[in-house]
Amino acid sequence: MKSKWTVYIGILLSILAIIVAVTTPEVRQFFGFETNQSSKDAEIKEVPVIVRTESSEPLAGVKVEFTSHRGIAATAVTESNGYVMVKIPSTRDLQITLRKEGFETISEIVDLKGGSVVAKTYTLKSTSKSTSFSTPPISPDKPTPVPVGATSTEPSPTPTRPSPTQISAKEPKPPKVECKTFGGTLASEGEYTEIIPVANKAEKPVSRLYVTGNNPRLVVCQIQKSFGELPLAYALPENSQLDSIVAKVYIDGKLRKNIDLNRGEALREKIDINGASTYKLEFSLPDKSDKSDYIYALEK
Repeated sequence: MKSKWTVYIGILLSILAIIVAVTTPEVRQFFGFETNQSSKDAEIKEVPVIVRTESSEPLAGVKVEFTSHRGIAATAVTESNGYVMVKIPSTRDLQITLRKEGFETISEIVDLKGGSVVAKTYTLKSTSKSTSFSTPPISPDKPTPVPVGATSTEPSPTPTRPSPTQISAKEPKPPKVECKTFGGTLASEGEYTEIIPVANKAEKPVSRLYVTGNNPRLVVCQIQKSFGELPLAYALPENSQLDSIVAKVYIDGKLRKNIDLNRGEALREKIDINGASTYKLEFSLPDKSDKSDYIYALEK
C-alpha cells in the first residue's frame, strides 16, 4: 500500500515539473521553445526626423527623445537644417518627444517594427506672444504738440523715391529644355512633395518613379528648344531600400554619361546638349539586385 502511494506522488511531481518547465521562459529558451526577445529588440534602426516651424522654416536645436517602458532609448538634437538622424533599438510602442524653449512640446507613440522607416516631419508651434503697447489716441484735426525748444519730427509730406540703381532686378532663370517625348517607359508617378532626407539635408522632391530590377525606367525625347544644357536632379534618400541606382545619359544615341547614384546621395549635373536633336535617360538597378524602391526627381 505504501509503495502504491509512492508511485502516485512520483507521477504528481513529474507532472508539476513539466508544467513549470513549459511555463518558465528561461527553460523554454534553453530547450529552444522560445526566442530571446531582447536580441530582437537589440536591432538598431535609423530614424530620420525633420522639424519645422509653422511657417515651414527648418528649426534647429530641438531635442528629440525616444523613450520606451525601459527608459530613454535615444536622444538627439536637430541641426541648422532642422534635420537629425536618430539611431534607436527597434521596438514597438516607442514614444517620441520634441522639446525646444519658446515652442510647444509635442509627444506621440511611434511603431518602428517591420518595413522601411520613412522620414518623420513635425511642426512646432511658437509659444512666444508679441507684446502690444498702447499709445494715447491723437486727434486728426489737431497737430501733435511739440515741447518748447524741441525740433519737430514730422515726416516730409512727399516721400523720397529710391533711385533706379537702388532697385535690383532679379536675374531671369535660364529656360528649361523643351522636348517632345516619343518613346520610353518613364511613367509619371505624379507630384510628390513630402520631405526626404538626403546627405544630412531635408530635400523637397517634385515627383518620383518606381524602379525594379526587371523594370528599368527610361525616356526618349526629341529636343525642341534648349539652353545648351540638360539639367539633371535626382536623389536616393537615406532610408531607401535601394543600395544604388545607375543613371545613363544618351545624346543622339551615344552614351554621354554613366552615373552611379548611391543611397543618401543627390545627383545634380548639367549635360552639354549643344546641337543635339535627341536625348535618352535610363534608370536601372545594378546587376543581380532584387530590390525595388523609388528614385526622386528634385527641382532642377
